[in-house]
Parts: sequence; C-alpha cells; structure tokens
Amino acid sequence: MMKRRRIFALTAILFLMGFKAYALDPVAPKEERAYGFVTLESPLSSDVGTMTGVAPAGLSPVTIKSGDMMRVPVGEYTLTVKMQGYTWTSPVSVTPTELTAVVVPGYGNLKVSTPNPTIDMVEVWSTDNRVVASFPASELRTLPVGTYSLKLKLGPDVYVQSKQKVVMRDVVRANVQILPNETRRVAVYK
Repeated sequence: MMKRRRIFALTAILFLMGFKAYALDPVAPKEERAYGFVTLESPLSSDVGTMTGVAPAGLSPVTIKSGDMMRVPVGEYTLTVKMQGYTWTSPVSVTPTELTAVVVPGYGNLKVSTPNPTIDMVEVWSTDNRVVASFPASELRTLPVGTYSLKLKLGPDVYVQSKQKVVMRDVVRANVQILPNETRRVAVYK
C-alpha cells in the first residue's frame, strides 16, 4: 500500500513538473487570470511604447504611455519605445495577475563642435568596439547613458580641386560620458 502511494506521488510530481508554473493570486477569478499588468517607466513622460504580440498567435498590439499601468492579455510581447531620435526595443513576458515593470534606460545628448560642422563626421564607439552612431558634427544626437569613444573625421580647411586627394584627419576622444537628461558638449579644434 505504501509503495503504491509513493509511485502515485512520484508520478503526480513528474506530471506537474511539465507544466509552466505561475504565481497566481489564489483568490483571483478565472477570467482575471487571463490578464497581467504592465507599467512603462521612461526618461521622458511623453515617450510612447507599442507592445506587439509574439506568442500566443493573435495577440493584438497594445500602446502604452510612460508612467501608465495597463491590463493586457498574458503572453510574450516585443516592446518598442520611440524617443527623441532613438528607438529602444525589448522582449516582455506578461504573466497572469502579476505586474511586469519595464524600465527604459536613461538617455542623454551629444553635441560636437568642430571647425567645419557640415563636413566633419562623428563616429561613436562603445566599450566593446562597436559603432553606435555615425553622424555629421552639425547634428545633436541622443544616445543611451554610458561611456563612449569618439572618432572625429575632420575635413580639410579649404576646398581643393577635384584632381587632388582630399585628406581627412582623425581625432579620437576616449571616455566621453553620456549622462541622463544632459547634453554632453565636446569641442575639437585643428
């Protein structure tokens, strides 16, 4: 008799281990268990995110504003937040009756002053040697908070004839920090 109970208990445990376990609210009605809650925290209150359903199939897109909490169907989503000059994307998993808080990392601005801002180019490199952004020095660029290296390609002082080779000079600035909600200004002179 004792042996049968052990076999039954072992079989029941192995059977239940195959199911995905959620920390359900035990007093929540069944119809509420089909939904979870999502809140979005972003550096600017004007930022808006779009959650596109990935799984299960048929989940409709949901739009959420920074600071809001929404009730959404349980499932897997891809969240895309459009900000000033930048788009941030992240996977989001919504579980039954639970709050999923999504925090968008802070962003700052970079403004580079050069002798010829319309000709000179700026390359922003991450600490793992990837190009994060490339833009003319005349632009203001929004970047995630962090430490970067800048490679500035400075054009010639005077325009040359088309038969002559135009030589651009590279200037590197290491350890340029972008802070949240700040504009980092870097000046380069020839």
